[in-house]
Amino acid sequence: MFFSGNLCTLKQGSEADGLKQGTMHLLSRGELQLTRKGFVPLIVRAPSVLLLPRALEHWVQGSGPQGVDLMCATLSELAPPLDLILPDITVIDLDATPSLQRLVELLFEEAEARAFGYRAAIDRLLQYTFVVLVRHLIDRQLLSGGVLEAMVDNRLSVVLSMLHESPEHDWTLDSMAELAHLSRSAFALRFVQMVGMPPLTYLTHWRMAVARNLLAQGQAVKAVAAQVGYGNATAFARAFQRATRQSPSAWQMDHLGQS
Repeated sequence: MFFSGNLCTLKQGSEADGLKQGTMHLLSRGELQLTRKGFVPLIVRAPSVLLLPRALEHWVQGSGPQGVDLMCATLSELAPPLDLILPDITVIDLDATPSLQRLVELLFEEAEARAFGYRAAIDRLLQYTFVVLVRHLIDRQLLSGGVLEAMVDNRLSVVLSMLHESPEHDWTLDSMAELAHLSRSAFALRFVQMVGMPPLTYLTHWRMAVARNLLAQGQAVKAVAAQVGYGNATAFARAFQRATRQSPSAWQMDHLGQS
């Protein structure tokens, strides 16, 4: 959580949200205006949850003289499959989603009471709220993406599971195909058709997501390299630079707020 309270008119020069991380805005009362450069402002009425799962520059302000009662939180780096299937902006009407509505009510109660440990309680509730939100989207088939189908496919699910659990393993196309009990060519074709990218590309995508999470925890670059399957820090740094346009150390300093 980085904001909780009443938000009125956006002040001139206010900083944009979503420059480095995804954000989640929870509205308990009032009307919110979300503004992005080059887009028509989006009006969201409470009670609602507004999810922007990846870095996306935007400004928010309360509409009307009473403003909006709002809680804002940052999201950690998302990994596959969520980063592949969640849309840039999702609005959930809480009046139609009782399971989420009660969670949001609890969050605002904690923020208002400010009892001992309220920040830790809010962080945990926010994590659970995100899980329930994604669950809601999946249950109502509001998410699209072949990776979801691949995760329940009788041949690909075991491969995806092992990739997720052991990114440090020396994976090859042959070893993945063997797990799927398919020929090399048949596996590669099936993976691309269902997931939308080649297996080794997906593996790199997953490794970089894991690496970002470990770097954000403050782990050393060399240690992170070994945990995501790179034999040395130099090879890892090259792959990370291609994926993020930053070196691992620069990305880490940026996200840990160091200079």
